[in-house]
Amino acid sequence: MLTNAETIAVSKAVASKAEKAARAELEPGEYMIDALVRIFGTVKVGEDYEQNKTAAMPQMKMLLAAIMLNGISVKAFVKRYLDGDFEIPAEKEAELKEIWNELADNYKAEFKGKVTSKLTVEKVENAVENAA
Repeated sequence: MLTNAETIAVSKAVASKAEKAARAELEPGEYMIDALVRIFGTVKVGEDYEQNKTAAMPQMKMLLAAIMLNGISVKAFVKRYLDGDFEIPAEKEAELKEIWNELADNYKAEFKGKVTSKLTVEKVENAVENAA
């Protein structure tokens, strides 16, 4: 059974540019596989981290901007926004940024540290001889 680090290494070793290039050259069909490979190198796991998921917030920014504009309906604002006819007034930009940051604090999420690797994959040519 593979260790967790070995499992990640196998995944990283084949999920690469080499895999995309190999797929481009592979014709449709069924292939029998019996290959012994050697994977060696390093796998580095970064620290877990917390980050704001602000990508989930653009609708809020539009809504806040529309609410801040007295005298224009949300529908009219959205039309102007989509048409590129809307700029946030400079005097409201700082206030909007402050509100945005307060909201972003509610969208924090924990993420696992990034995994990077420097791996080499080579096929063991004489699998039967090496196993003996």
